[in-house]
Amino acid sequence: MSILRAVGRDQETQRARYLDRFCQTYTTPLVRFLIVTGKAAQEEAVEIVQDFWLKKILEPKPESNLIAKYLEFVVKNPDASFRRYLARSLSNHCISLYQGPDEQRRRRSIPIEKTAELAVESQHEFEFDVIWANHLLQTVLESVRSECFRKGHETKWMIFVALVLRPNLMDCEAESYRVIAQRLQIGNPKEIGNGWITVKRMFHRHFELAIRDYVPSPTANGNAQASKREVEEVMLYLAKAGKLQIQLPEIDNQEVSLTGRSRFDLNIDPRVSLYSDESDLKNLWGDLADLPLADWLQFDHASALLSVRQLISAPEPSLDFLRLVHRQAKVIGRMKTSEMVLPPKIFGAIYLIAISLAKQHHGVNLSSSAPKRLSRQMAKYAKVTWIDEDARKVLLSGSQMLKTA
Repeated sequence: MSILRAVGRDQETQRARYLDRFCQTYTTPLVRFLIVTGKAAQEEAVEIVQDFWLKKILEPKPESNLIAKYLEFVVKNPDASFRRYLARSLSNHCISLYQGPDEQRRRRSIPIEKTAELAVESQHEFEFDVIWANHLLQTVLESVRSECFRKGHETKWMIFVALVLRPNLMDCEAESYRVIAQRLQIGNPKEIGNGWITVKRMFHRHFELAIRDYVPSPTANGNAQASKREVEEVMLYLAKAGKLQIQLPEIDNQEVSLTGRSRFDLNIDPRVSLYSDESDLKNLWGDLADLPLADWLQFDHASALLSVRQLISAPEPSLDFLRLVHRQAKVIGRMKTSEMVLPPKIFGAIYLIAISLAKQHHGVNLSSSAPKRLSRQMAKYAKVTWIDEDARKVLLSGSQMLKTA
């Protein structure tokens, strides 16, 4: 059951268990909402929110409190946003406080004439959407970071910081493969891909759980659908927010505030920044060339422990193995993003090397493409600066053979 629905129920023991958690979760973003929208000064905002909880949730009977009214309303209006409902309710409560004669004498920071401005809610309600998304992101990132450190995944977390958090929140270029590998003492490119994918999945899991807690649907199926919509909506706010405030040890908040363009977008391809120039690709190829092919082409075979260098220098590599290497390089290279976050160029090179070796050793063309087209592709790859000389020779040899085929 979601926390939202539990707070609106009349079973006292169950309700009490969730009530404190509900108020703690929403207090911070609601306080910030009052400050950002000019409804209250810093010193008054907390007091107003606490009074709001008291008057709208704690004092009324469970069946007539703020949450119960929303749950009743959402049955007929399933697309009604709880966040905007909550923001509008708090705004109305704020106006009523300032309009009361005793309260106005006590609060001199906003005169009675300004209550008309406080009533303009449409833009402010959307403002709370962003504030809530920011608060949720902060909570989830703290939770993910704690899990990473608790399970000994500090390096994976730092990879996630380098590829996602710093570039997004600080509006700066992501670090390259060479820089990350040297700084975190990583010798296997697979480790960077694993770190990125692991923490990304961990983030999605924590994020969906946090969202599900506050979705009001009464059925499991409805809850799943509502959660999915909510995740998509909140992630959209985060991707275009522009003014996120995240407190983490790895993030320089002074720099974040200076840019004013901080956001959070997981739909990025880290390969763009990791391998932005030839030197990054050269470092990557040098590391990959000594790894077992099965490690980064994701297959199982009797020759799976062979590296690229060993495959090239083998007296007569197995044709079956070359077919497998050719197929896997083609399949993984076409993926939008691989588990290892490797650039397509790398798979293109090993794809052509497998074709060249099969032609040289077995006289077989593994590809259905025209020989002259393959010859041009091999010649093009042979000119890049990031492959080693042995790989270059194989590609040039294959290019010559296919050119005259």
